[in-house]
Amino acid sequence: AEYMGIQTLSQEYSEMLLTLFGVLCCVLNVAEKESVSFPLFKWAQDSTRIWITIHVAAVRDEKIEFQEKRMLFEGVGGADNKFYRLDLKLHKAISPEQSSMTRLDKNILVTLQKKDQESKHWPYLLSTTKKTEEGNMRIDWTRWKVDESNAELSGAEEGHTEDKNTKKPKPKPIKGQQPPTRETKK
Repeated sequence: AEYMGIQTLSQEYSEMLLTLFGVLCCVLNVAEKESVSFPLFKWAQDSTRIWITIHVAAVRDEKIEFQEKRMLFEGVGGADNKFYRLDLKLHKAISPEQSSMTRLDKNILVTLQKKDQESKHWPYLLSTTKKTEEGNMRIDWTRWKVDESNAELSGAEEGHTEDKNTKKPKPKPIKGQQPPTRETKK
C-alpha cells in the first residue's frame, strides 16, 4: 500500500513538473521574441541592382535568405550582442541566385540583383509598410546611382528651365554695408 502512495505522489509531481516546464517554455519563447532587434539599414539602387547596408557591427552566426520577393537576415552582433532580424518583403522580384552578402567589420552589405531589368528604378523598396522596417530604413545617398536617361531628371537637358516656385538664394551683404531692403508695392 505504501508503494501505491509513492507512485501516486510521483505521478502528481510529474504532472506538476510538466506544467511548470510548459509555462517556462512559454515564458522563454515570449522573452526570445521580445529580444529581437530591428537593425538600421540603408538602401540604394541603380538600373540592375539594389544595395542594402545593414548597420550591425561584428556580426556572427549570420543567416541570409533570398527569395524572389523577400530578403531575410538574422544575426547576433553589436556592442551588446543582440539578436537582429530584418525581414523585407520587396516591391518587385529579384534574382535570388545572383544576389549576395558581404560581411564587413561594422556592417553587412547585401547586393540584390533585379530580376526585371527593363523597369529600371523601383519607386520604393518594400511592398508593405511595416513600422519597424520603415522606422529603421534610410536612403544611402552615397551609393545611389542616377541613370542619365531618366525622364524626371533629364528635363533640364531638354530645354526646361527651373521651376518658377523655387526660391532663389538671397544675396549676402558685403561687410560694412547695410543689407538690401525689400520694396513694398503700394
